[in-house]
Amino acid sequence: MAAVISLVIRNYPGYADKTQRLPTGTLEQARAALLTAETTSDDAIDAAIRRYLAVFADGHLGLANDCDSVASPPTCLPTLRIDGELAWLRIPSFDASQRQPLQQLLAAHAQALEHSSDLVIDLRGNSGGNDDSYDALLPYVLCGSYSIADIAVYATPDNIASWEALLTWRPDLAPDLVAYIKSLVTLLRQHPGEMVSMSEEPSMTTTVTVTSHPSPERTWIIADRKVGSSAEQFLLAARQSARVTLLGEPSAGILDYGNVRPFPLPCGRRTLFMPTSRSSRIDQGAGIDGIGIPPDHPLSAAVLADDELLRQAVEQLTRNSHALDRTTHHN
Repeated sequence: MAAVISLVIRNYPGYADKTQRLPTGTLEQARAALLTAETTSDDAIDAAIRRYLAVFADGHLGLANDCDSVASPPTCLPTLRIDGELAWLRIPSFDASQRQPLQQLLAAHAQALEHSSDLVIDLRGNSGGNDDSYDALLPYVLCGSYSIADIAVYATPDNIASWEALLTWRPDLAPDLVAYIKSLVTLLRQHPGEMVSMSEEPSMTTTVTVTSHPSPERTWIIADRKVGSSAEQFLLAARQSARVTLLGEPSAGILDYGNVRPFPLPCGRRTLFMPTSRSSRIDQGAGIDGIGIPPDHPLSAAVLADDELLRQAVEQLTRNSHALDRTTHHN
């Protein structure tokens, strides 16, 4: 139990923030409860650790048993369906393993997308992965550029080791991502104990320029309450575009502390999953943890759970948008 507390205090980049925000004595009580918790069974130990972690209210901070301590890359690939001038793109995950399949899918249907008036991006259930995974999608979403808050990694020995270990337990990473991680590890080692920016030119926000495709003219992005982490980073970029409309429910609100890595506990049967980075959105008063990203046009949970109802709702929205365009142009 003490190992969990020590790992969090030493390495969690949100520890100081949470200490300031929580009522006085909350963390002390949580630590005491964990250290005196029942340890007669594995279930009791797991429950005690999870109660302690829950105090931090961070969906990226969690516990896994030996059977699932390192998650396998998802196998559900992105798919694209062209229905007249309406293109439907389903993306279940932004895991690093999905980067190339998404690139290949978009390249194979580039001509069809050029002749589509509307692009629907269905992110339902997408819990994130890697920000680089959606790079090929940005030209179809953005209008020239977007701003991104700076992200800094907490350069503790454990966090640095976790980034280096990523290269071993994720051998499927793209060569450019491997090179970036190696350079980041070198930089982290040069600044022990500091918050080290992941950007080449650190600042509170960075403007990224994208060469946009003129078509499709409108992009509709569907999200539910399970959309989180890197998928929320995509939503933050996309909603800066004039041609994007967000549909569905508020997202999960799990992004301010990210780049989650596994930290095996001394018992050898449990792994603590913990963020290693912190977003400057927090300092700007624009954090989304526990809040999520709201939709421009809400859709009920019942509609989001039914593919046919969702199709009908989205098609009606696209028809209304086309009718409004015709009226505006006529006037």
